[in-house]
Amino acid sequence: MISNITSLIAASYADGQHILNKCVLARVDIPSLLRHIEEKDERAYTYLVEEEKIQFSRFTFPKRRYEWLSGRIAAKYAAIQHISPSSTKPTKNQWQNIQVCQDDHGKPYLHSSENIPNLPHISISHSEGVAVGLASNFPCGVDIQKITAALERVERRFVTQKEKSLLSVYTEEREKRSYLGAIWSAKEAIKKASTLRPLPGFLEISLQEIRKENGYQFEMIFKREKNKIKLHHRVFAIIYDTFSLALTFNMSDRS
Repeated sequence: MISNITSLIAASYADGQHILNKCVLARVDIPSLLRHIEEKDERAYTYLVEEEKIQFSRFTFPKRRYEWLSGRIAAKYAAIQHISPSSTKPTKNQWQNIQVCQDDHGKPYLHSSENIPNLPHISISHSEGVAVGLASNFPCGVDIQKITAALERVERRFVTQKEKSLLSVYTEEREKRSYLGAIWSAKEAIKKASTLRPLPGFLEISLQEIRKENGYQFEMIFKREKNKIKLHHRVFAIIYDTFSLALTFNMSDRS
């Protein structure tokens, strides 16, 4: 139901140990979570503090309710393992010592009533029955996206012809949906990691370079001419089952 999949990303790159040192990436299988909770609804409260329990109880649509819950479980699990790597089976206390909050822009962050020092940054994503949570010492972003025909229908909104030409050097036409998924997830991850306001638009983020191993390593630039902003981002992306999965760490916005 809940698993640490950091090594899945790290194993796709020659310098994967650097990724392992920066973060913990956790996955929650939403159907498994749903079965677990349906047996005894109170089990959901094991993972939540009082404020989160109230918010959970207010959801009227089951799909949104369990996506919200699974995202928080994934983020908390990643954070707990980031703080205490030996905690493969967190206690109720550990789950309830941290709360996932949102800032005024909807960006998730951690709060602890126990004053736990050095709480990591977090990012959350979910798609079609899977939720992922990323915890890192740096502002970070993660995105998971089910690879479907819908990506081709909206590709003009997030990928340029120049980017498609660059991708075609590394991929075959039959892999088009996969690389569109990887680009979508990469740009979403950058947006989630950014501390800039307003957030970058898809077409303000441009693909500059690709390093293809078992996964994609994208070098991307975010440019906003009006403010003379130009920031570089490195994004790690893989095709995971029928999903694209990407993560990035943002050190640029801090300067």
